[in-house]
Amino acid sequence: MKFGDKLVGLRKKNGLSQEELAEKLGVSRQSVSKWESNNAYPETDKIVQICNLFDCSMDDLINDQITDLKQIERKEKNNITTYIDSFLEFITKTINMFGDMKFSSGLKCVIEMVIVGLLLALLGHILVGIASSVISNLFSMIKGYTVIHTVVHSILSVVWFIIEFIILVHVFKIRYLNYYDKAKEEQKDEDSSETNKKDKIKLEKKENVVIRDGKDRPFAFLSVLSKIVMFFIKLFLAWIALILMFTLAGLSTGFVLSAIHIGLGSLFVGISITTLSGIIGCLSLLIIIIKFIFNKKNKSNKLLVLFLLSIVFFGVGIGISIISFKNYKFEEKSTFNAETTQKLKYEDGLVIQSEYLNDLTYEFDETKGDDIELQIKYNDKLVNASYYVEDYYGLKVYVASADYINNNFYNTYKIIIDDLKNNKIRYYNQNLEVKVVSSKATIDKLLENESKAYNYAKDNTKNGYSLTGISHRINMYNNCYDDVHYNAITGELIKTNSCSCEKIEHDDQIVINCN
Repeated sequence: MKFGDKLVGLRKKNGLSQEELAEKLGVSRQSVSKWESNNAYPETDKIVQICNLFDCSMDDLINDQITDLKQIERKEKNNITTYIDSFLEFITKTINMFGDMKFSSGLKCVIEMVIVGLLLALLGHILVGIASSVISNLFSMIKGYTVIHTVVHSILSVVWFIIEFIILVHVFKIRYLNYYDKAKEEQKDEDSSETNKKDKIKLEKKENVVIRDGKDRPFAFLSVLSKIVMFFIKLFLAWIALILMFTLAGLSTGFVLSAIHIGLGSLFVGISITTLSGIIGCLSLLIIIIKFIFNKKNKSNKLLVLFLLSIVFFGVGIGISIISFKNYKFEEKSTFNAETTQKLKYEDGLVIQSEYLNDLTYEFDETKGDDIELQIKYNDKLVNASYYVEDYYGLKVYVASADYINNNFYNTYKIIIDDLKNNKIRYYNQNLEVKVVSSKATIDKLLENESKAYNYAKDNTKNGYSLTGISHRINMYNNCYDDVHYNAITGELIKTNSCSCEKIEHDDQIVINCN
């Protein structure tokens, strides 16, 4: 074996590239290339350096009769330092390789290794399970069989884990690291052969290294699995992109609305900055995702910087908005600026209620007797107050109702804008405030009627009652429709045909099942 061939073998065995060896020897990479191709021979002092570097004798190195590299090296095989150096070199090469790879290539590499690892883990689970069962069965007659089975299974699992790790590293090395070394050397050859200044300027720009050889295709099943995994990743990203599109539309609307109202104060300045930065962030993230899905080249550095800046300004906008709240006075009181009154006469089964079961207030006025005055307060800029009567399980219910006016949104918007101009933020109740005025005896009868169909909590006030937590008490599951009726006043269940009905009374519920 010639000197150049031995030098190639020793260099690769020690994990050195031509450039790294040249640096250690203080020569150019072209000199090392000439030595390895047997076109030139190093000087004596360089041969001594090579011998010291690879821990071999000069005679073994230059003697063409010695062909086995194992005979050349004098290192002990069990030298732990060698193994540590080899492991650290493996990590270094791996980090450098991923640093030079395109993101998509690196992702494919990781996916491929994960798939191989999962397949090996599945195979190991099957083999370890079978082997541990077979070995343990040999000791099934011995006391403590389960302990033996656990120990055997654990030992075999550890052994298989080591085997799996070795296989994974080996596959990774032959499929990627070897090609990385080759690609780096080829790239350096191209760099050294460039003489044109224009070409040199181009070479100064960092190029992503092609790690895999185009002629060397992976196993078919790995390729298919990688494509399936990549498809689902892209599908998930497409779903994220769709959400970002809707978010972008919402933020754009918010920006336009806030920009129109900037004159109302710093609150809208902060909201405008927040929404604009959100638009920029969503847009940059959306471009990155779309380019990844369609395998387009991505100037990710610029987009990433833009995305990070949008986050910063998003926070700035929120900060301005929060600080601006100090200038506003908050009023939580409901605003009712109009009132309508309805006069009623008490009759059996009469109940007063609001449309959405809002709280009710009862006020005593002994001069009323059986007369009832229903007072409804409301905001006439938002709603029109009215009432209607309905039959509810035999009860005659007067329902106070809030009818929203046609231009409700416009009026609400106008009120809010006027308040903001005056540095106010108020809560506007679009419901009703209902008060029932009558004698105590009449009000007690009204509440007795109400308790037959509604649940509520009653609190004593200075001159009456206050009802809160109002809810329906009767629940009818009626498949016979109009053929079965329940009278809440008498508690009677009226059937007009052969339907089977059952009434179940609880403390706060009456359940009627009919079939």
